[in-house]
Amino acid sequence: MPTPSSNALRSLTRKIGPLGVAGGVAAGLALAALVLALWTLVPTLLSPAVRPPSGLEQRQDRLKQFAEAFEGQLKNIGGRSLFALPPRPTPPRRAGPVAPPSDAKPSSYGGPAIIAITGFGVLFEDGRLLRQGNAANEGLRVVSINPPWGARLEWRGAEFDVPLFERTTPEFLVKPEASASKDK
Repeated sequence: MPTPSSNALRSLTRKIGPLGVAGGVAAGLALAALVLALWTLVPTLLSPAVRPPSGLEQRQDRLKQFAEAFEGQLKNIGGRSLFALPPRPTPPRRAGPVAPPSDAKPSSYGGPAIIAITGFGVLFEDGRLLRQGNAANEGLRVVSINPPWGARLEWRGAEFDVPLFERTTPEFLVKPEASASKDK
């Protein structure tokens, strides 16, 4: 048999709806949290205040400890840089200098090999890039360029045609002589 208080509770929940019930539960939980916070706050408020230590000696000891700790920290960072500097780059190594020119001109090219030919210069295996028409560099000068096949170089006072690629045909895109062999 239902009690009068349970009937009153049912009629109240019908009037306020499910959102009203959820709001009531939330309000109850908030009230419980407030009571718990006050339970721990009131004894703290009623207790005597913490007093700073009295005496000049205690203060001087603390200042001395702070100064010692600060000096140790300064020694840790002394002489350090905020940014790490990269090591200084090493200069590129060059092959040994070309032998001094002798009075007799060489009969064949013996200088550094050609690695690449551009429209304005020649790149050698020792890392030098010499431009056409510039003055000689360590006994080597570019007289003319015939890209991509090779270059005419002056080495130790003599001129040489130095190839980069070997030509397999005298002209580019030449029609082969196959028509003459078919006529026979």
